[in-house]
Amino acid sequence: MQKTILLIILLSFQLNVSAQFSAELHFGDVTCGWDSVLGEYYEVEIILDNRFVVPCGGIQFDISGASIDSAGGGVADSAGWYVAHSASTFLGFSLSSVTLPSDSAVLTILRLINPSDTSTPCLTNIVYSDSIGDPVPISAGPCLFIHGQDFQICGGDSVLLGGMYQFVTGVYDDSLMTNNGCDSIIRTDLFVDTVSGYIMVNSADICNGDSVLFQNNYYNSTGTYYDSLQTHLCGRDSIYIFNLTVYNNTSSSIIDTTCNNTPYISPSGQTLTTSGIYYDTIANTSGCDSTITINLTVNSTSSSTINETACDTYTSLGGQTWTTSGTYYDFFTNSHGCDSTVIINLTVNSSFSTSESASICNGDSILLQGGYQTTTGIYYDTLTAANGCDSI
Repeated sequence: MQKTILLIILLSFQLNVSAQFSAELHFGDVTCGWDSVLGEYYEVEIILDNRFVVPCGGIQFDISGASIDSAGGGVADSAGWYVAHSASTFLGFSLSSVTLPSDSAVLTILRLINPSDTSTPCLTNIVYSDSIGDPVPISAGPCLFIHGQDFQICGGDSVLLGGMYQFVTGVYDDSLMTNNGCDSIIRTDLFVDTVSGYIMVNSADICNGDSVLFQNNYYNSTGTYYDSLQTHLCGRDSIYIFNLTVYNNTSSSIIDTTCNNTPYISPSGQTLTTSGIYYDTIANTSGCDSTITINLTVNSTSSSTINETACDTYTSLGGQTWTTSGTYYDFFTNSHGCDSTVIINLTVNSSFSTSESASICNGDSILLQGGYQTTTGIYYDTLTAANGCDSI
């Protein structure tokens, strides 16, 4: 925050017996600031402007009202102006080329801290001289107190600053007269807040029986809930909108059977091996609990053993055919839909055949194929052998 104050002091003194010259000393911006280490400080711009045709030598200032924290100088031209200071109250300016050329100017900024007299913290006791002549006391003019402050108003409001009502963001100065006759500048950095409140929308899905916390209240029913909070400096409300959807849990029941050699896997992946009523929980399409009651019957498999004897070949009830003796297994489904295993102890006997020739005289007969035969031909007779099989 800066305010430019232009003070022109015309200085005249003898450089030598025959020459006299003039230089202008300008005091520009005076700034008040704050530093967490230094505390309150003031910065003043000093411009040395040599308008004469004769170069100007070095100068020095005697500052008895405050201590010097820092000083910085600018370069006017190739002369290379710079500033040097020490712990004393004297601040010396010197030129690398001894003189400041004619029609040239330099800018130096002094920072002053810890003024000994808080009513006069500016440059009120200054001694000015060139590098040859005697010091000449001068006055830096009125002291300025510049106090900064920040102020904020809401859009549509106004505040009296700088002699009129202000409603636009900006920096405004007010000049007051202090009891020591010096001006006091109050510089206000004004911010006009035109931001409106905001609307925040959130949504949540929960299951029946659950609840959700919104603005310090618990809700467990489907609906849209509202809350407002004055979070804005200008009193504008911020609106909170909360959309809550409550989905139902579901339940169902199933009746199922299985066999004792086939474990039952429930919808959630449980393995059940005995008859009973079980409860299974999975997620439904809404993501909530779906409870399934399972009425499970576990049926048993069955088995039986039979002893069979056959001649030459044996075909089981299951359609299998065997031609040799042994133990075989036939599989069926019992009345419960489970496996029924039949163990077959099989004996396969062989049948045999033989042929004979016989001759009779005409008019005679012979008993063949269950009757008396009187004509020439081939006849078959079947007998049961000792093993129970046919003998032909």
